[in-house]
Amino acid sequence: MKIYRVECNFGSKYFKCKDETFSYFQKCKNKCCNVSVWLMTLSKSKLNNKVKATQKMIDFSFTHFPEL
Repeated sequence: MKIYRVECNFGSKYFKCKDETFSYFQKCKNKCCNVSVWLMTLSKSKLNNKVKATQKMIDFSFTHFPEL
């Protein structure tokens, strides 16, 4: 199963639809929030009933960098 996760200043939000994902991403970006979009792939093992997740960052926008 593939789902999208958008992380921003307000936490994470999950989507199944790519259009809704990038609409929300753009909304956060327009508010000058730090935001990133991830594609998550979830797969369930039939053998031991465990779930494996992989994720890949698709896009990001950072306007405020943390001070070191």
